[in-house]
This record gives sequence, structure tokens and C-alpha cells, in this order.
Amino acid sequence: MKQRTQAAFPHDPHTTFAAPPVRRQRGAIAILAVILLPILLMVSAFAVDIANLMLVKNELQNAADSAAQTGAQCLYPRAECFNTLSTAPDWATSQTRASLAVTQNTSQGAALATGVVTSGYWNLTGTPGTMQLLPHTPTANEAPAIQVTISKQSGKNGGSVVLYLAGLMGLAASDVSATAVSVVTSPGVEGPGGLFPFAVTKCMYDLYWDSTTAKPKLATATTLFGVPQVIGKPWVFHLGAAIYTPCDGGEWTSFALDDNNVPVIKGLIANGNPTTLAIGDQTWIEPGSKTALYPVVAACSAAGDKSCEYVTMPVTTSANSKGEQAILAFGCIRILDAVGGSGKYIAVQMDNTCPNPEGGGTGPNYGVHNSPRLAM
Repeated sequence: MKQRTQAAFPHDPHTTFAAPPVRRQRGAIAILAVILLPILLMVSAFAVDIANLMLVKNELQNAADSAAQTGAQCLYPRAECFNTLSTAPDWATSQTRASLAVTQNTSQGAALATGVVTSGYWNLTGTPGTMQLLPHTPTANEAPAIQVTISKQSGKNGGSVVLYLAGLMGLAASDVSATAVSVVTSPGVEGPGGLFPFAVTKCMYDLYWDSTTAKPKLATATTLFGVPQVIGKPWVFHLGAAIYTPCDGGEWTSFALDDNNVPVIKGLIANGNPTTLAIGDQTWIEPGSKTALYPVVAACSAAGDKSCEYVTMPVTTSANSKGEQAILAFGCIRILDAVGGSGKYIAVQMDNTCPNPEGGGTGPNYGVHNSPRLAM
């Protein structure tokens, strides 16, 4: 009998088959880890050390900012700087104060010992962007400034900054430094209370002010326009509508308010401008006798209680007729005395010692100085 060929058995769903063998990856991962580990350590090292360097940089920058600001506050005579009789700018006192201020700061928990302090002029346009060291004749765009540089490096302020993890790769330490420049500008804006209500003309400044040195011109004769002078001291001149010189004698101003009223002007003498005024704004010129105002000025002048001895006045082109005049600048005036009667006048000198906490912006240097500000 013919033998049958055995047919293929149908698939048994309960039958299991072994999976194909999987190639082991452990060796490859270990090799990859060995390759990446140094890179990861290097990244971690630099991350930790860069953070530390940035912390030290910030400490040095704060110290430099503080020292530069402290020094610049003494560029012009101030009672707090014990230099009220100094000729501005007082470079020596400013540098001494800035150097002392450096030592009042710390970095990495230790007191700073030294910084490099220089003085000169800073160009407000930013070109050039470096200090113009003394001796230097300033231009119209340059203002007195103090520069402070503080470094941590070999032999200075505890030495360079130690690099902890990066040191494993041969980078043992890094020098860090910071520089700050504090500059003293003249105002382009006067806040409320900053101005005395009398307008002085630019002609007067051209006559009695040295714009090259930003100082009053000094008398070279014993009399000028009938006014007695002391040779070698700033020229004395008179302000008032009845004064006849090559320039307008100046006039009372009520600022933004057109009010030719003695009580109003008296209030402005005591309290200053009620609103903010800037270069280019208009101020009202208020001619008139106002004889009663001169004794008020005499009482607060250098000959009186000195409360209005040094004042900031708006500078205008003209000041001899009623109407608005554009403010060109803000000038520092020292009021010596005032005389009433038919020949009334205010006796004054140009000056460059008018601190100005109410001021801001930047304008021509006619002896009025804003609070120091950081230029870099």
C-alpha cells in the first residue's frame, strides 16, 4: 500500500519559540561614558568658576562705582569735603576721598586695600570713550570726572581669583578688574525750587565768565563801570534794570507764570521756581520798579543771613522788556548785597560753587553742578 506523505501540522498557538539573541550594549555605553566624562567635568568646572568670577566682578564693580561717586562729590567745594575755600575742580581732595572709599568695600569677604584713581575730563558724547587725563583743556562737551579701577591680581587686593575646579585642568587663577567713571555735569533741567527769580543775560557771562576754564574771570583793575574791584578776585558787577553796561542789566522773572506782583516774586525768592524748567523753555521777564524786593535780597545775601548767597539763575539772551525769553542755560551767581532806592541794584559775582540737587540733564557749564553720575 502506498505510504502517504506526512502533511505539515497546523500551527499550535500554544507553542513558544525562542527570540533571536540580542547583542549586549554594556561595553559601548561604558566607552561612551569614558569619552564624555572629561567633557562633563570641564563644563561643570567652568560653570562653577565662571559664576564665582562673575560674583567677584560684581563686587569690584560696586566698589568702583561707590568710590568714583564719593570722589566726584568733592570735585567742587562742599562743606562735607572740607574744601569750601578750594578752587574748583578740587582734584586732590576728590582723589583722596575716592581712594579712601575703595578701602570701605570688600571682595570675597576681605577688605579691599587699593585701587587706581585718576582724574580729568570725560567727553559727554562718548567720543573718545576714555578719560582725558590732566593736564587737559576741556572742550564744551567735556566735564570733570573721577575714574576708579579696582583689580584682584598678583600683589593687589588678595591676589587673583582662585579657580577651584578649572584648576584641575591647569587654570589655577584669573585676574579680575572693574572700572567706573563718575562725572559732574551742568544742568539742562531745573526741578522745582532750584532757581532764583532773576534773569541774567548771556552777554554778562561772555563778559565776566571764562568758558575755557569754567571759572569766573578775575579783576585786572580796581574799578569797572564805576564798581570797585579787588584785583585777582572775580569781577563784581551790578544787576538791575537801571544798570548801564555793554549788557542788559538783567530783570526779575516769574518763570512760567506771567505775574508782575511783588508778593509773588517775594514768594519765588524764598521758594524758587514752582515747576520744572529746561533749556529751551520760556521764562517771563517782569520789568517794573519792585523797589521792595531789594531789601529782601539784601537780607538773604552774603551781607545778610547768607541764605541766598549762592543761587542759580536762568540765563537768557535779553532781559530788558516784558515778555517771554528762551532759557539758554543755568548760571551760578554769588549775591554780595542789594541796594534799593532810585539806583537799586544787586551786587554779584560769577561763581562756580553752586551744588544742584534739583538739576539734571546736561547744559553749558556756567558754574552750576549736578550731583555726580556714573558715565561708565
